[in-house]
Amino acid sequence: MNKAWLKGNILLLSHVGDMDACSSAVAFEELAKKTSKAKLEFAISGTLNRDGEKILKMFGLKAKKLKEVNLEDFDKLVLLDTSEDLVKDIVKKFKDVLVLDHHVQSKTFTHAVSTTEIIFDLFRQNKVKITEKAAKAITFGIISDTAGLRFAKTRTFEILSELLKENKLEYQKLLEEIAEEKEVSEKLAWLKAAQRLQVHNVGDKILVISKVGGFESSAASKLMALGADVALVISHKPNETRIVGRAKTGYNLAEVFQEVASEVSGTGGGHPGAAAMNFPPEKEKEALAKVIKFVKAQLSQSVAKA
Repeated sequence: MNKAWLKGNILLLSHVGDMDACSSAVAFEELAKKTSKAKLEFAISGTLNRDGEKILKMFGLKAKKLKEVNLEDFDKLVLLDTSEDLVKDIVKKFKDVLVLDHHVQSKTFTHAVSTTEIIFDLFRQNKVKITEKAAKAITFGIISDTAGLRFAKTRTFEILSELLKENKLEYQKLLEEIAEEKEVSEKLAWLKAAQRLQVHNVGDKILVISKVGGFESSAASKLMALGADVALVISHKPNETRIVGRAKTGYNLAEVFQEVASEVSGTGGGHPGAAAMNFPPEKEKEALAKVIKFVKAQLSQSVAKA
């Protein structure tokens, strides 16, 4: 994407409004302001989570529900942290579509572990100075999608170093800006996840499975802290079911979710140790069975190598 593309009326669209997606919208808006007078609007086709809502409030960015948007008002579409498969009907209505999603395999953005890293590259490619606002947003997206840098790559640290130095920002202070006491509802989700736990032993490895109404990502992380080698947490969203997975080093959940998603009319991906998959509710039993089969195969291989 070059500066010439940033003209006209552009709709920024995310499926799940999490911290990375919303931070990407903030940073992309800054890029557009520096390069053009394009009209931009941000919309979410699925759900807006609490972390995403915090980012929107922090930076003063508004997000509409997709059904509130008149698509005819826009001539270009940018998908942020969202694959085309999740919004096929919307994509068909646009001739100019730009997909900025770190979950999608790309020769251009091979290093990206968050969508905000891709936005960073767009600033650099177009030789646009990254504002403090954009630098903060990019950093927040990285922190979120790398689980506090746990899944960061060497390039991730290089990007953070550049952002912090150029804008005279302190990493610790940025962490304080997004830190917050967990709500009772999230703490209850952790406890319910533990209460509903199914445990599968594969040799000396442990796979755990649970269901919650929300906060599935943090619930999966908490189950890992309890001692699981792989944790799968299921939740039901409007018109779809979601499985979030967490795993120790040595397993590849992103690979598993991508494979299974292609077999159940869903979408999936992420990082080897932190991934997610969305699919039609009626496919839940089939999807879960396939995921368990693949995960157990990986666990068995690791046991055999030990």
